[in-house]
Amino acid sequence: MIFSHIGSSPFVGYKEKGLKAEYLGLGEYADGKAHKVALEHPSDGITLIYFLDSQSFLPVKVETKYPNSDYKYPMIAFDSFKKVNGINVPHALTIFSPGIAGGSGRPDVPPSQLEFKVQKIEINPKISDSSFLPRVVTSTK
Repeated sequence: MIFSHIGSSPFVGYKEKGLKAEYLGLGEYADGKAHKVALEHPSDGITLIYFLDSQSFLPVKVETKYPNSDYKYPMIAFDSFKKVNGINVPHALTIFSPGIAGGSGRPDVPPSQLEFKVQKIEINPKISDSSFLPRVVTSTK
């Protein structure tokens, strides 16, 4: 599954992870210009193309390129960045897929779009130790 390739810090230690990185230049996205950087996973040939906003360098979009193909889906867009404990975190995520009709010609599967909106993010919240204890279930008889 492609989502296993999208880690929290894809560029940190990319060489140690066995990834190949390539700068693809400046490109366009919905809100402006972005630096395009490709990370190839040699184990399966899948390449993730990251679009980093040219002003903030925050990731605004990721395209998935499959080996020996021009197919570039799913595409994931990040939006609504807000600071949480000093870290810019996207609070909206959209996954675009062309459906099978866009890839294999089957008209019965339309394109799709999934949108996720984050209500709240907590970093290092206080969690009671009791949350990690096994629960004792008693009989109701």
